[in-house]
Amino acid sequence: MINRYLALIIYFILSASYAYSFEAEKSEIGWIGLYNKEMVEWLENQNRIETLCPRTPGSTFQQCRDEKLKPRTWTIDVREKSATTSVKIGTIAIITTPGTGLTAVFHSSNASIAFTPDLFDNDWGYGPYFHQTFRDNRNDWFLLPQNPLPKPGWINISQLTKTPDKKNISKTEVYNLNGNGVVLISIQNEKIIIRAEQPADMWCEEGKPPTLKPAQGQELPFSELITRDGHLKLKIKYMRGC
Repeated sequence: MINRYLALIIYFILSASYAYSFEAEKSEIGWIGLYNKEMVEWLENQNRIETLCPRTPGSTFQQCRDEKLKPRTWTIDVREKSATTSVKIGTIAIITTPGTGLTAVFHSSNASIAFTPDLFDNDWGYGPYFHQTFRDNRNDWFLLPQNPLPKPGWINISQLTKTPDKKNISKTEVYNLNGNGVVLISIQNEKIIIRAEQPADMWCEEGKPPTLKPAQGQELPFSELITRDGHLKLKIKYMRGC
């Protein structure tokens, strides 16, 4: 009888483990842009200040300039679950400073922590790249990993934009992984196959690119792409093109 109960316990443990694994396999992972069109337009104010604040008789150029170049802030709530009624962990503030760029701060009741998103380029003319890893996606809801958050938390990207810039892991992109240029050959639930970058993957010279050389690739567990905190180690290598 004891052996039977023990077998049942083991069965339920294994079933629960399998269910968790299955749910994890269904989860989506990538990067979500923490910006909107209005932020990018505000950043450009410095480059068009003469148009925004024309120097005409009786105009208050300096007052106009100060107004158009001041930082603006957008915020988005971080919640425990993907529902507006869920407990709020804190907020992410995105500060937009013309001529300088975007910066982000996570605010909670205990601390305010400035952070740089996982995909970032300080020149907003490219991309722009101001994206944080997400570990799951349910319509407008995206699950961000721990750090700077005290624990994983959900954001509703519609608080920032109606046209989110979501980037999924792709087999057509060249990435940096631990300082090496790589291309993903195969992406599966629990493993990936990568190969070293070749010149033809991002050909910036005149003439036709060379033919890709056959490459068997290296198999890695999918966990090798993710930090202990849950952030993607992959970085897009050519954010600015050639």
